[in-house]
Amino acid sequence: MKKILCATLLTLGLSFGVMAADMENVSDKAVSKMPQTAQKLLDMVADEAKISSFSAQLAKIEMQLNNDEASYSKTVDYIKALNATQDFALAERDVLETELANIQTQIAALGEMAGDGTNEPADIAKKRADFNKQADEKKSKIAEAELVIAKVDMLNGKILNLRNKNLVNSLTTREQSIIHPKTFYTSLVGFFAFLFDVLKSPVSWYNGLSMEQRMDVLRRTTWMGMTMGGTLFLAIFFGVYIRRRFGYSGALENPTYVQKVSAALWIFMARGLLPAGILGAFILWVGNYDLINGTPFGTLLKVSASYVLAVFLMQAGVKCVFTPKRGAKWRLISVTDEAAKSLSRTLLFSIICICTVSFFQTMARLTTATLEMEFAVKVVANLVKAACIILVAQRFLYKTEQSKEVDTANKEDETGEEEHISTSSKIGSLITLVMSITFILSLFGYIRLSEFILNRFILSTVFIGILFIIFQVIKVLIHKLFSLGYWTKVLRMNRKVMNKAEFWTGFLIMPVFILFGIFFLLALWGVSVDILTQSAKKFLTGFYIGGMKISLTSIFMGITAFFVTLFVFRILKNSLQDGALSKIEMDLGVRYSLIAGIGFLGVICSILIALSVMGGSLKGLAIVAGALSLGAGLGLQNVVNNFVSGIILLFERPIKIGDWVIINGQEGIVKRINIRSTTLQTWQKSDIIIPNADILSSSLTNMTHDSRMGRVDIAVGVGYGSDIDLVKETLLAIPLENKKILKTPQPFVLFTNLGESSLDFQLSCYTSDITNRGGIATDLRERIIKRFRELNIEIPFPQRDIHIINEIKSKK
Repeated sequence: MKKILCATLLTLGLSFGVMAADMENVSDKAVSKMPQTAQKLLDMVADEAKISSFSAQLAKIEMQLNNDEASYSKTVDYIKALNATQDFALAERDVLETELANIQTQIAALGEMAGDGTNEPADIAKKRADFNKQADEKKSKIAEAELVIAKVDMLNGKILNLRNKNLVNSLTTREQSIIHPKTFYTSLVGFFAFLFDVLKSPVSWYNGLSMEQRMDVLRRTTWMGMTMGGTLFLAIFFGVYIRRRFGYSGALENPTYVQKVSAALWIFMARGLLPAGILGAFILWVGNYDLINGTPFGTLLKVSASYVLAVFLMQAGVKCVFTPKRGAKWRLISVTDEAAKSLSRTLLFSIICICTVSFFQTMARLTTATLEMEFAVKVVANLVKAACIILVAQRFLYKTEQSKEVDTANKEDETGEEEHISTSSKIGSLITLVMSITFILSLFGYIRLSEFILNRFILSTVFIGILFIIFQVIKVLIHKLFSLGYWTKVLRMNRKVMNKAEFWTGFLIMPVFILFGIFFLLALWGVSVDILTQSAKKFLTGFYIGGMKISLTSIFMGITAFFVTLFVFRILKNSLQDGALSKIEMDLGVRYSLIAGIGFLGVICSILIALSVMGGSLKGLAIVAGALSLGAGLGLQNVVNNFVSGIILLFERPIKIGDWVIINGQEGIVKRINIRSTTLQTWQKSDIIIPNADILSSSLTNMTHDSRMGRVDIAVGVGYGSDIDLVKETLLAIPLENKKILKTPQPFVLFTNLGESSLDFQLSCYTSDITNRGGIATDLRERIIKRFRELNIEIPFPQRDIHIINEIKSKK
C-alpha cells in the first residue's frame, strides 16, 4: 500500500507541465457576465420573493437548456441561482409545514365534527372553518414550494446531461491523423518552420529596433542584469541561512513526521522559492517593458522563464520529498536510499521532458503555427507524457532487485511452482497498457481525449500524494494533542480514555479526507461537482421517502445524543452504586434491582432524547413495534427473540469479547457478539455459534466477568499413616514458589474427606489471570509429587481384596 501511495508523489513534477498545457483550455474560455435570468433569480431570492414568482424565470432557463444555448460558464451561473432558489423553497416549505402542523393541532383540539347530522355551536363551526381555510392556504403554498423544488431538480438534471454531452462531444472530436503520410510530412515541415521562427525571433526583434531603442534596451538589460545578480546573491545568502537555521538538524535522531514536513518546507523555500523569485522578477520586467512585451521575442522570454521557474520549483520539491542525499531519516516517503536516488533521477528527467514539450505546445498556441503542426506537437507531448508515466511506474511499482531476492528466498517452493505476480507488478502492467492505448488514440486523431486522460491521470496522482502527506501530518498532530499532560494532570482523564478518543478522532477525520478527495477527483475528471454537492447537501440535511423526512445529520446528532445520555446515566448509576446507596442499609437484592432499573431508565430516556433530536415522534416507534409484533405473529418469534436478546447482551453485558465462559456445557472464549448470535472459540480453535436467546434463557459461567482473578484447586490424597500437619504445611509452602500465584488472598488447605484408601485434601490458591489456571495446576502437581517423595509422604492408590471361592471343592 505504501508503494502505491508513494507513487503518487513521483509525479509531482509532471503536474506543472500538465497545468501549463491546460492553460490553453483555460485561456480559451471567455469570462462572461452572469445571464440575466440567473441574476433575476438571485435577486428574487435576496428579496425573499414569493415562491409563485419563480416559475417564469425557471421556464426561461428550461427553454435555453432545451435549445442547447447555455455554455459551461452560463450553466455555472444557472446552478448558483437554482441552488439558491431551491434552498429558499426548502426553508419556506419547512416553515409552512410547521405552521400547517400547528393549525391541524388546533383543529384537532376542537374535536371531531358530529357525524349524526347535528349542528355544532356557531362559534366552534366558525373557528373550524377559519382553521380549515388557513390549512388549505398552507397546503397550496407547500404544493407550490414542492413544485419549485422538483423543477429545480429537473433543471439540474438537464444541466448535467448538457454538460456531459458537451464534454463527450469535445473529447471524441476526431482531428487529423498524424500517421497519414501527407499529414505527417506537412506537420514535420511546419514544425521546422515554426522552430526556425522561434530561433530567429530575437534577431528579428533586434533588427526592428531603432538606434535609440537599442541603446534603451542595452541600458535596461544592464540594469536588470545587475539587479538579478544582486538578487541572486541575496537568495544564496538567505538560502544558506534558512538551511542551517530551519533545515535538517543532525541533532535529531528520530524526527517526527511534523518535523520532517516542517524541515522540508523550509528547504523547499531555500532551494525553490528564493531562486524562483529572480525568474519571477524577470517575467514581470518583460511584461512591463513595452519594447519586448507583445512581440514574438517577448513571448519566447516569458514562456521560457515560466518553464525554467517550474523546473526550479519541481526540482526543489522532489529533493525535499525524497532527500536522496540525507538518508531515510528525513524522507517523507518510506523507500530505500537506492530507490530514492533512482526515483529522484527518473522524476527529474520526466519533469524536463514534459516541460520541454509543454514549452513547444504553449509557443505553438501563442504564435502563428499551423493547425497541423499544433496537432503534431500535441501528439508528441502525449507520447512524452505517456512514456514518462510508464517510466515512473516501472521504476517505482516494480520490485527492486534486492527485494526480489528477499522475496524469492522467502517464497521458494520446493515443488517448483511458479511465483505469483505481486500487486505492484500488476498495477504497473495495467498502467503501461492504459497509457499505451491512450497514446495510440492520439495517433488516430483522438488527440483531445488522449490529452485529457494523460493530464487528469497525472494531476490525480499528484493530488492523492499531497492529500496523503497532509493526512499523515494531521495524524501526528492529533497524537500530540491527545498526548498532552493537560488531560491527565488537570482533567484527571484516564490514559485509556485518551487513546480511545485519539482513535475515534482519527477514524472520523479519515472519511472527511476521503470524501474531499473523491469530490476533487470527480471535478478533475469532468463530473459536475456543483450539482453533486447540492445533492449531497440535500441528502445530509433531509430528504423525503414516502412522506417521511429523513435527515442524516439529524440521525447522526440523535445517535450522538443517545450515547451521551447513556454515558451520563451510566455515571449516575456508578456513583449511586459506589456512593449513596452503599452507605444506606438496604437489602442487597433491592439495591441491585434499583441500580438495574436506573440503567433501564437510562436506555429509555436515551432513546426518547435521540428521537426528539432526530425530529421524530413516538409514532415511528409505534410503527416499528407494530411491525415487529406482526413479524413475530407470522413466524419470526425466534428471530425477534434473538434480536431482543442481542440488544440486552450488548447493553447489560453479562458477557463481552474476550471473556472465558461456559454456556450450556460449551466452554471457550467469546469471539464475537452479534445481534442474532454469539460466537465462542474453543481451546481446539473451533467456533461455536450460540443463539442469543439460549444465552439469556439458561445459566452461564463467566470466568472473567468483573476481573480475570480466579482460583485454582488441587485435590490431593495421602496415606492414612501420614502426618496431617506436615501435609498441610507442605501444601501451603508450595504455592509460594510460583510467581503467578497471588499472596493475597492467601492460599489455604482444606481437609475434605476420609476416603476409602486415602486422606483427601484440597489446596486452593488465587491467580490474577485465570487463563493461566492450567499451567499453574500442572506446576503445582509436579512440585507436590517431588516434595512428597522427598518427605516420604505416601500418595496411595485404591486397593481391593479379592476372595476366590473354590466351588468345585465345596460341592464335593
